[in-house]
Amino acid sequence: FKEEQGPIKLDKDGFGLIKGQECLIKLAPRETRGLFDGDVVKVRIIRYDRDGKALGALIAVLEAKPVSVVGRYCHE
Repeated sequence: FKEEQGPIKLDKDGFGLIKGQECLIKLAPRETRGLFDGDVVKVRIIRYDRDGKALGALIAVLEAKPVSVVGRYCHE
């Protein structure tokens, strides 16, 4: 199957979407674990569902976006 790459958009349920050249590719939450919105990934289309939507598998993270964490550290 075809391979695509691009930035990933994550939804609140953990699913990921990558805009391919020909279609939108959906990744399951198990594939997106550890990824952040905007990471550039390479995916392989593994199958199409009944509606013709592409389902993919993560091959590699090509570019990870920097992540800032805001919080307070307390040492007692």
